[in-house]
Amino acid sequence: MPRSEVSASHRVLPGLLVFLVFSAAYLYSFPQSNVFYAVIVLLHATAGIGASLLLALHLLHFLRNGKFLSRLGWLLIAVGAVLGLALIYTGTPRSEWNWLYAHIVLSLAGAGIIFADWAGKRGWLRAGTSRAIVRVTICLAVLVVLGAEARYINAGR
Repeated sequence: MPRSEVSASHRVLPGLLVFLVFSAAYLYSFPQSNVFYAVIVLLHATAGIGASLLLALHLLHFLRNGKFLSRLGWLLIAVGAVLGLALIYTGTPRSEWNWLYAHIVLSLAGAGIIFADWAGKRGWLRAGTSRAIVRVTICLAVLVVLGAEARYINAGR
């Protein structure tokens, strides 16, 4: 689809996803009881609600027009979004942290797969199923390493 035909909401969704990934990394790695952290939590929740609404509008388009990897990534993001909305509704008490971790894993896996698909469209390990598998494996491995590092930083505080 040419850039001029893409709706503004279709262009905003990837930007919101990038913000959500980086804010989630900060929130998970550096939990604090200060105003800045609370502001990031509120921004993350607000951006998550906005991204969920935009995803609801565009999910059928993504599933209809995407390839397998793209579809899988958007489905994981959608399930993560539903969990995120449920966590916002419940307020995420400590008893719901397993759902929080499921939200984190599903959302990051979806974002990693979507990033791998995006990178493939831009020429990185472009042609072939085996290269797509390598691309996804690299992206998910990087996310696992970054998650382990964030957990290490969090535990050391």
